[in-house]
Amino acid sequence: MDTKKVAVTGIGVVSPAGIGKEDFSQAIFEGKPGIKTISLFESVEFKAKTAGEISDFKPQKFLGDKGLRTLDRSTKLVSCAAKLALDDAGLEINPDNACDIGVVTGTTFGNLKSVCDFDRTAIIDGVQYVNPALFPNTVINSPSSQISIKFGIKGFNATLANGFSSGLDTVAYAADFIRLGRSRVVLAGSVEDLSPELFLGFYKLNLLSGCDGSGFELSCPFDRRRNGAVLGETAAILILEDLESAVNRKAKIYGEVSGYASNIKAKNSIERSIEEALNNS
Repeated sequence: MDTKKVAVTGIGVVSPAGIGKEDFSQAIFEGKPGIKTISLFESVEFKAKTAGEISDFKPQKFLGDKGLRTLDRSTKLVSCAAKLALDDAGLEINPDNACDIGVVTGTTFGNLKSVCDFDRTAIIDGVQYVNPALFPNTVINSPSSQISIKFGIKGFNATLANGFSSGLDTVAYAADFIRLGRSRVVLAGSVEDLSPELFLGFYKLNLLSGCDGSGFELSCPFDRRRNGAVLGETAAILILEDLESAVNRKAKIYGEVSGYASNIKAKNSIERSIEEALNNS
């Protein structure tokens, strides 16, 4: 059976370095990483005090005011990325094409803060005091589901949690759906938000740059000066589309997904991934 070609027609990114592909690209070009002193929560008790935090995040600017009150930070972040990607692709979702569009997002830690907040209320105050409207935020597929609800998407909906390669793996997952003719368009991406619970977990394991109290905090994973990781938060969505469909609607095409590979915690994983991706293209 002939398989369809997969094009990238939209990009949406919400990151500490910039919101929107233009600001993000400019920040990368100028070498602005977006790492700063944490303000989302109190960090005075930690020796490590910096992270890639998205400052001045205003989801209302992209999503409007309706329906945001009960959504957690990660869902708001990825929903904004989805909106940016859809606008960039010039893709209008309507009853005629809604069933041909799917969503898949990846995550490593999911809605950790929402789970902690919900359970904390139940344990300390009692289960009768939890807000049932906040329960959906404790489910790992909440971001994907809320994207479909927000934009009227009725195709498949999935969430991948494959560790640190989750976001990349969504691209391969989405591309397979398109190649096999099961979807015409897929929103594929990932999200992680910055929370005190997540930060504390990495801090207690001494995995963060600055945990040694040296005051030296720098994100340099391939440098001999590396002394740990710097956590960050971001959301990114790609619009993947059947190439023929993209051409027919005269969409802007960034490129084609022709090969894929990922290796986690494997020796020479970067080299192996590149080689496998080229072999699979």
